[in-house]
Amino acid sequence: MTCQHCQTRQYANFDYGTLYLLAPIAHTMTKLEHVLSQHNIANSMQDNMLAITISGQMTDIAEILSNQLSHAEHKDTRTLFVAHDDSINAHQLMNARSLNELLSQVSSRWLVDMIANNDLQVHLQPIVHAQDVTRVYAYECLLRGISSTGDLISPKMMFDVAASAKLTYQLDRAARLAAIRTVVDQSITSNVFINFNPTSVYDPRTCLRTTFAAIENAHLNPQQIVFEVTESEYISDVPHLLDIITHYRKEGFRIALDDLGSGYGSLGLLAELKPDIVKLDRRLISNVDQNEFQQSVLQSLLHMAQKLDIETVAEGIERPEERDWLVEHGATYLQGYLFGRPQARPSSPADMIASNHYSAKMS
Repeated sequence: MTCQHCQTRQYANFDYGTLYLLAPIAHTMTKLEHVLSQHNIANSMQDNMLAITISGQMTDIAEILSNQLSHAEHKDTRTLFVAHDDSINAHQLMNARSLNELLSQVSSRWLVDMIANNDLQVHLQPIVHAQDVTRVYAYECLLRGISSTGDLISPKMMFDVAASAKLTYQLDRAARLAAIRTVVDQSITSNVFINFNPTSVYDPRTCLRTTFAAIENAHLNPQQIVFEVTESEYISDVPHLLDIITHYRKEGFRIALDDLGSGYGSLGLLAELKPDIVKLDRRLISNVDQNEFQQSVLQSLLHMAQKLDIETVAEGIERPEERDWLVEHGATYLQGYLFGRPQARPSSPADMIASNHYSAKMS
């Protein structure tokens, strides 16, 4: 069984065909006809819908519609794109999308092509043992895009565009597979953290099939892989997340919860999800040696994790003083620029010592 959201809802080609528009009120339809005629774009009324012949100019039409209609009209106007030689059928009408979604998909063509062409790169950032910072415990897999000019594109930009164009399922799946390929290509034998956004997994029974198959085909040990729940502040469907975690754990993987301490939501999730590892929010880590309030909060979180037998990763460490405070108060693992930046090839302990990111001896 394949996932309808992750795989078959593929990347539409809007180059040639007919675009049908159906606005909720007559005023908007009249405005559409007028604007299109002003720009000499052929259109006609068919079955109460405005039909526009598309012949390679979809980007220009999308820009016109974006500029001339209000946000409410973008949201409420329905669209249907039909390729040449196709006719409208009931199934297509059921999948009519909002104009807002169509405009997002047209403007996200670069992301669509990037996913389709596997133009994704994974950078690796070391996570070290707190009691021996020369030992790498794991590498976190961090997604980067590669533009047509070879420049790196941030994951935030990619996921923001994916969210507006309803491509989050596809991008998150592609990111997981890219991480697995990187682990194999770089011959990584330590633990690896692979991020996933729970909202991108529609149904774990189908959406995770390709992820599990890729790990099995790569002959990776499930215990080597920690799936890290991102966006934990904004999770509203906890039963759905528990379902996903159950499927991961059935396959032998471990679970990490990101940004513990960033809000009441993540503390509530700690009790319900019972993760193997928690990552402490970097906003609490920064300058912790100088801030008594942060110290109090972190001490409570570290003590709670120890009582629950949950390992901790303190992330975002940039100063030796932050490192020293966290080691003294029982953090299990450490992560941050002090120990190595994300890069295409994994840092070794020798690399980190040579780079002088930190002193191997505790100061």
